[in-house]
Amino acid sequence: MIAQLLITGACTAVALTTATLGILAAREPRLAHVRWLIPIALMSALYSINNIAFLLPHPSVWVAQAGRANLALGLLQTAAWLPLSRLLTQSPRRQLERGLVLLLAVCAVLSLVPGVFETGELISRTTPFGSTMHLPAPTLFVGLPLALGFIALSWALIRLYQRRAELPERSIAPLVGLATFMASSILEALSLGARVALPYASELGSMAMLLGVGWGVMRGVGVEYSKMQADSERLEHDVDERTRQLLEVRTALTRADRLAALGQLAASVGHEINNPLTFVMANLREVTERLPSADDAGERAHLGELASEALDGTERIRRVVGDLRLLSRERDAVPFAGVDVHRVLGSALKLVEHVLKHRALVSELYGDLPHVKVDPQRLAQVFVNLLVNAAQAIPEDRPTRGTITVRTSVADDGRVVIEISDDGLGIAPHHIPRLFEPYFTTKPSGEGTGLGLFVSHGIVRSFDGELLVESHLGLGTTMRVILPVSPGEPAELTSSSPILTVARRRARILVVDDEPIVARALKRMLRNHDVTIALDGEHALTALRASAEFDVIVCDLMMPGLSGVDLMAKVCELWPELEQRFLFVTGGAVTPRSRELLDRPTVRSLQKPIDPEILSLTVDDIVAELDRTMAHSSMPPGRA
Repeated sequence: MIAQLLITGACTAVALTTATLGILAAREPRLAHVRWLIPIALMSALYSINNIAFLLPHPSVWVAQAGRANLALGLLQTAAWLPLSRLLTQSPRRQLERGLVLLLAVCAVLSLVPGVFETGELISRTTPFGSTMHLPAPTLFVGLPLALGFIALSWALIRLYQRRAELPERSIAPLVGLATFMASSILEALSLGARVALPYASELGSMAMLLGVGWGVMRGVGVEYSKMQADSERLEHDVDERTRQLLEVRTALTRADRLAALGQLAASVGHEINNPLTFVMANLREVTERLPSADDAGERAHLGELASEALDGTERIRRVVGDLRLLSRERDAVPFAGVDVHRVLGSALKLVEHVLKHRALVSELYGDLPHVKVDPQRLAQVFVNLLVNAAQAIPEDRPTRGTITVRTSVADDGRVVIEISDDGLGIAPHHIPRLFEPYFTTKPSGEGTGLGLFVSHGIVRSFDGELLVESHLGLGTTMRVILPVSPGEPAELTSSSPILTVARRRARILVVDDEPIVARALKRMLRNHDVTIALDGEHALTALRASAEFDVIVCDLMMPGLSGVDLMAKVCELWPELEQRFLFVTGGAVTPRSRELLDRPTVRSLQKPIDPEILSLTVDDIVAELDRTMAHSSMPPGRA
């Protein structure tokens, strides 16, 4: 009896462990078929516990009930093996298999009815171990459920054998376990027919079956976990790669839209530059030809008038290039600052003036606005896109020019509102929801890329703003930009440093520029100071080694060989006190290092072409700051 209890306890523990493993494994969708292992394991545990009744020394009515229960549990357990083997081997479902499972379930129910498969009498048999087993006497009908059970187990065993190579990691543990269970079931059937008396056969066979199937499931779980881990790593890599690709695409779209805008403005910029350039060249040529013979006051006055017109023309060219710089400069990470919307609008209107004036009259209705927290370059790109769209919405063959209205105001919530309205063709209602999609355009072929509104919408959203559209077909369109107000002080759009009114003194200045004509021009602009010219970075270092007592170093930013960035780095290494005396003059920062240098708040710079008065005042500002520093430290100006 003690041996029976120990074996039953071991078998029950294995069964419960296997059931728990099945519950945990079945949570993974790809291992959902393991759920059929749960009832098989639980029925094995109940079967083993029930077998204790057959070895009780004093048989009772419980023996007949235990026999009926064991027959039902065995039939249900063999029925469950059919779907489990099919799912383990991923075999197709057959109608005959479904019918067999149904017949086994019916027989399991009938086996619980007294007198169907057992007579109610008991038969005693002596086991090989000397103990006595009391078994219920079977009826003639018991052969039917037993035959169905063996057919089901044989079907599952043959299926596992034929598809053994497809089991997890080619494991044959489920196959061996099921074969052992089938052999023990045959012995159990013989016991039921009172042919033999082997008390531990069913428990040991059930334990072997559960261990084999459990081991196979564990192998399968390990394989699936490895696959899941590999899939997770691959998915994470794919997500990172897709994110990188999306960032590249977004950057490319922004750049493509900017290039498209520049392409549309090329004719306008060329027109605006070529007009003044024509009379500047003509006037300068006439001045050059007539200057040698200009000996009377009237002739000199005429030449002076020509030179004045040429200066006006160069100022017009400088303004166009300065406005164009708003679109040309790439800036990836810009700290947003307070910006005057009207100044950005003015620059954008100048850029598209040639496009607008042939199609529409522009009406500017500006209100009093606080500064907004944006990047002026990118905001200018938005305004240029919206203004060009408004112009293109007005047909060229219209008898009279249309009207484009630019209106600014402050909303009730304090945000700044910029409206650009046109009285053009308008937009169909079914097109409005798609306006901000990339590559969607309602313009004729050749007039639009489909990127302008998409990129503009992204730029405005990056400012925590909104871009709204209101349109009526045949009446016109209003694009509304809503921007948050800057909490700080307004930031200037120019790159020049603040100008202080100071008393002048004659200072020593080193001018470094690889263009001799530009260097000489800078020297003429600074005629009130002592100016030394160096035509490259190496000559500048030579001059500084000879005497570093220069009050100001006016340096070109982009030079061959030793650039302005490199020169400043070497000078600061040798003479750290000269760092605050640099004033860079540049036609544009085209390298990341040069842009990074100009973005420093302590670095002074002026954009070419340079206004002589601004240059003179900036130099005076540097000299005055140097004098204050030297006075505070009681040191004479010059080299420390």
